[in-house]
Amino acid sequence: MSKPRSDSKLLNLPPEAQERIYTWLTEGVGDASDTSYEAVREQIFLDYNLRVSKTALGLFWHKVVAPRRLRASAGAAQGLADVAKGHGIEFEAAALAGCQQKAFEICASENPDPKEVITFFGLVLDAQKIALKREDLALQRDKFRAAIAKKIDLGLEELYAEIKGNKLALPLFEKMRSAVKKGVEAA
Repeated sequence: MSKPRSDSKLLNLPPEAQERIYTWLTEGVGDASDTSYEAVREQIFLDYNLRVSKTALGLFWHKVVAPRRLRASAGAAQGLADVAKGHGIEFEAAALAGCQQKAFEICASENPDPKEVITFFGLVLDAQKIALKREDLALQRDKFRAAIAKKIDLGLEELYAEIKGNKLALPLFEKMRSAVKKGVEAA
């Protein structure tokens, strides 16, 4: 960053004072959390006995506040990618870039909390993880059902081998086989 002009009152203040002005502009002054230039100008006069114009505050915003907010927004967008990796979820590059862009836009908007954005996307990722787990459980359930159906079929084949010569048992066996098959399909 280039050296501020000698007549730039706010940019020539010590870093601690600039930090307080940054806080007033982003979080507000007093109990009402007033972020208006008027309220901040008044607070600067009360604390530092400096009279500054709205233009001077605008320059301070442009040189100090805006770059910090953009860096914080970019950090939150990168935090989203880190949260995704921490959850072990692989996104396609375009999907992750879109989510990061949205996170950046939200953070760059007026008075957002970047931690809330990261938390929100963490919840989205948790929901995706739960959906994947459900799919896995459904697949395991289907495999279990297939294994049970196969064992039932083997048992029915063994029973049929035992009774295939018995003309009285065969119709009863066919009814039982039909009922068992319907029960397996319904489960």
